[in-house]
Amino acid sequence: MLIAIQVDLLDVLETGELVSIDGLPSGHELYVRQDSRHASYAVKNTSRIPQRCALRFHASVNAVINCSSLDVAVPSVAAGGAEIVCHLVPTPKTTQWRHVCEVKT
Repeated sequence: MLIAIQVDLLDVLETGELVSIDGLPSGHELYVRQDSRHASYAVKNTSRIPQRCALRFHASVNAVINCSSLDVAVPSVAAGGAEIVCHLVPTPKTTQWRHVCEVKT
């Protein structure tokens, strides 16, 4: 299934919720902007060192992701930079869905 969502990075950072997740690299902040139709995740690097990490969405229920896997490799975000990581939407004909993000160890 192809997911086509237009979401502005600044919108996610400004209106999204700052999420606290164990295992996120030091200096990285994870934001999620969500409504009933989609959830968009962005990572912001507030440190001076670019670091990589991976996120897992395996515990999500009735959700489809715009990546090839439920394990999402977060690219090395430049110091002071930010990047959209992924988008999730409910599976077709579903009324209840839940997205769950964890750091892959």
